[in-house]
Amino acid sequence: MEMLTGFGIRGFRSFHGQTQYVSPLSDINLIAGQNNSGKSNVLRVVKELADLRRAEPQGLDAPRTPNPPPFELAIRLGRRDDVLADMCEKHRVTSSDIIEAARRALAAPAVDIFRDGGVWLLYTVAGSMGGQGQLNHYQQADQLARDADGALFANRYIQQRMSTWSSDSRENASEFLRQVEAVLRIPTVRFVEASRRIGDQLDGVAIIEKLAALRAPQWEDDEDRAGFDAINEFVRSVTDDPSATLEIPHTRDQLNVRRGNLLLPLDNLGSGIAQVIMLAAYASIEQNTLVCMEEPEVHLHPLLQRKLLRYLKEQTDNQYIIATHSAHMLDSEIASVFHATYTDEGTQIEFAGNPSKLSAICYDLGYRPSDLLQTNCVIWVEGPSDRIYIAHWLKLANPNLREGIDYSIMFYGGRLLNHLTPNDPDVDEFISLRRLNRHLAVVMDSDRSTRNGALNPTKRRINREMDDPGLVWVTQGRTIENYIPIEVLGRVLQGLYTKPLLPNLDRYSDALRPKAPSVKGPDKVKVAREVVRRWESGLDYLDLHRRIAELASLIESANGHQPSMSATRLKATPAFNA
Repeated sequence: MEMLTGFGIRGFRSFHGQTQYVSPLSDINLIAGQNNSGKSNVLRVVKELADLRRAEPQGLDAPRTPNPPPFELAIRLGRRDDVLADMCEKHRVTSSDIIEAARRALAAPAVDIFRDGGVWLLYTVAGSMGGQGQLNHYQQADQLARDADGALFANRYIQQRMSTWSSDSRENASEFLRQVEAVLRIPTVRFVEASRRIGDQLDGVAIIEKLAALRAPQWEDDEDRAGFDAINEFVRSVTDDPSATLEIPHTRDQLNVRRGNLLLPLDNLGSGIAQVIMLAAYASIEQNTLVCMEEPEVHLHPLLQRKLLRYLKEQTDNQYIIATHSAHMLDSEIASVFHATYTDEGTQIEFAGNPSKLSAICYDLGYRPSDLLQTNCVIWVEGPSDRIYIAHWLKLANPNLREGIDYSIMFYGGRLLNHLTPNDPDVDEFISLRRLNRHLAVVMDSDRSTRNGALNPTKRRINREMDDPGLVWVTQGRTIENYIPIEVLGRVLQGLYTKPLLPNLDRYSDALRPKAPSVKGPDKVKVAREVVRRWESGLDYLDLHRRIAELASLIESANGHQPSMSATRLKATPAFNA
């Protein structure tokens, strides 16, 4: 589908400060914030995007402030190379000179406003090229014309592309932007409230009728049946019943769920399960659509919230922008997350692209860390690179285990176990976490530089007091990176870095240490991502197979799953691709 990759807004409802940008957008996007922060207005912008391109907002859509700012709308079309390809196809451009002129004009700061290779169009009411309230690119064209390179290449494109052209650089810049706008495609937008009920209409046809069509399609649409099968798998997941199936009576007036020999109306399963199934059904019915959801977490247990997000990501082909005040949905592995706050300058939007910003959202929403431990098993690791390794190894052991649903991986940070005394209050608080969840694991680097090296006192206390109930895993080598076979890690580092590193001789080597103390060491996360990309199967290295088998067993037990054969499969020698 054609995705919306970003937009900016000013002079609309609560956006009465500087232009706020919601970018970069991905498949799943969460707008998180307190009530009245303006997150619902983000959805309104998306819903009215096509109309907002034509005329400035009126009535309640205009800011209710003494001195409202002028209206501005920015839309990101996509990456420069993709937009250029669309322009060449749309305008039938084949000349290499014209293509290069367009490429250089698209790279101008007036178009690539964040200097990240993106292409933006800016709509304003300023200037004399439009009537009262009408929008145009006059301001952006003026910026493009005042940029030496931008003006040069926009002029060159227009002169070579058009039979008539102006000697006025600003006129040529405006025409160039119109050529760009010709390839702008705004997806179909649907708005879904959390309280949507079965009787609501979808494009004039009841949801039940649409589901019936998926269940029993015409022969030429037989592949649509997979959509109904996916919904049934979701029903089994949220009910924790492998026998559960969604059924549609011939009267087409309600949805039923069969569980074994028992058939009940969907609503009898409880408002939370009924709601999440209806949201999933709606999302499956829509195709290649931008779906806006208003606080879908209402009535949903945190686990159901996460299951819904994963279903939307893996089983539908839509794009989603979801307003939420639930920290339980903030899974950065699945979604792009934006923080909405309200200040004296109106609604402010910030992309939460790292753990510290996600943490700030949690505190803004009034959550404590213990409130977020809602999965049945929690694994504590030192940092992001440990999470990458552990999640990948668990996937190799048992592909059915799902992070965020069956288990969570949390960070305790190196300071806690490496720099605090055993009796520090922070250590006491960390150990007390086992009261929240008996199915808890802690993974710690041994930091041993020799076979006879000892754990520091803090780690010894953690090992002693948290291992039962729960699981404490102290690495057999120096750090978690020592579980990577020496020759494999060497190839990865050589491919990523040219600076010399100390050779890895055994399990106690400092795997990522540069030769010169003044030289910055490798990026652990970057190395981890490359290692797991290559690691295809097998975990029989040091005690890795035993530890992952124990961890997988703990997760399976916490979730009531039958033990898998993962321990047997793990005994294979690790295999890596090139």
